[in-house]
This record gives sequence, structure tokens and C-alpha cells, in this order.
Amino acid sequence: RRTYGLAGLTEADAGDDPLALFRRWFEQVEEKAGHLLEPNAMTLATCTPDGRPSLRAVLLKGLDDRGFT
Repeated sequence: RRTYGLAGLTEADAGDDPLALFRRWFEQVEEKAGHLLEPNAMTLATCTPDGRPSLRAVLLKGLDDRGFT
């Protein structure tokens, strides 16, 4: 089993702006994009009000102050 102990996330590191945090993460991914087939591929998970989860694979096409495309 692979150990993923090189980095972590604290509340202080996360900050108050989730879009800014995601931008930082995505910039790190883009730096390594040459090694990744589709660095903009991700899984989006939501749930219904009664807690039933739903997941789907999506491709990020863009990110601005309004959110994700």
C-alpha cells in the first residue's frame, strides 16, 4: 500500500476562500500535467437531502470568480 504522507491540509492552510484553495491545488496539478493524461479530470460527488450519494466523472473546462465550468 502506498503512503501519502508528504503533505497535509490544515485549516490555516485552507483559508476562507474555497475557490482560491482549488486554484492553488490545480496550479500544482498543471505543473505536473506532462505526466498526467487528463489533469482536469475529477469526480464530482453530491448527495440528496436524505443523504443518498451520487458520483460522476467530469472534466474541468474553466474556473473563474463565478465558479467551475
